[in-house]
Amino acid sequence: MDSSIEALLACRLITYTEKARVPKTLAIFIRNATHALTHEGRVDLGQNIRGDIFHHSASSTLFYAFSWFNPRNPFEYLSLGLDIVCQMTLHPSKGCSAFHLSKAEAFLAHPAFLKPFDTHRPSLQRVVLCGFSMGGGIATIMAMLLAERNTYPLTLVTFGTSRMGDAAFSSRLKEVCEPESQNIVLCRRRRAGREREREREGEGEGGAESSPSSHYDYDPVCLSPALRDGFADLPFCKCLVVGEGRLVDMDHEHRLDMAQQDDVGETSFWKSVGNFLFTLSPHEREYNRCYRDLHDIKKYYENYSAAARESSQANL
Repeated sequence: MDSSIEALLACRLITYTEKARVPKTLAIFIRNATHALTHEGRVDLGQNIRGDIFHHSASSTLFYAFSWFNPRNPFEYLSLGLDIVCQMTLHPSKGCSAFHLSKAEAFLAHPAFLKPFDTHRPSLQRVVLCGFSMGGGIATIMAMLLAERNTYPLTLVTFGTSRMGDAAFSSRLKEVCEPESQNIVLCRRRRAGREREREREGEGEGGAESSPSSHYDYDPVCLSPALRDGFADLPFCKCLVVGEGRLVDMDHEHRLDMAQQDDVGETSFWKSVGNFLFTLSPHEREYNRCYRDLHDIKKYYENYSAAARESSQANL
């Protein structure tokens, strides 16, 4: 299966993790073909943390799609938020996010999670792990856990995912996943007016020594946790430029841009709660604006579709 079609299929399947019921048979139309999938089951950890399993018979592929942070009530919002705050640190031996590791291990311990492996073992060719935001983080850690079990070839397709581990973890992840894996970061070229506004805000807070304005705004979730806390950018990063129909490898320019905006990703769960009660600082306003404009699974799908369409036309 073409990697762009696979990513689009993964993005569509992620949306099913938020539905109470998923049809047993799915028919998803993507680029002149109908892709038939079977829903193999769901694992629910509570707090609306779900993992849905799909089988694509044409390519003998299992898709594991994990849900994003989407609490159903104030209690789930506070309890899950507290879990994230308390565990969003590097695990001392694994070198990855302790929170996402705990959820991935809980999925793996559930008897229904590995059942499809046994069901399709004679014909199974590969496994695709996918997710958006928190779900992308769980998928990333799951890739490492499954690799330790010497399972089938693993492809990782994530959207809007935060940094998951240190440099050693990212290096190991690159080794265990297939090269067509993708970690998609939605970004938008910054308008001249926004650049001047950010420069003025920087001068107001840091004086003349503040960093020069970057060229792009990025999904702020992908900028957290901060690099200075020991986390590193994930491998397979690709920048999806809004409105330009382009998917590009994360080059030196983009990495410098993201490093300059490291402070934008520092806004924590508790700060997001405080945003409803207190006056926002400039970088908190920046976080909210970027989060609202760029951290949206539908926008990821729409812009990736446009990029895939442009790519296919260019190859004709």
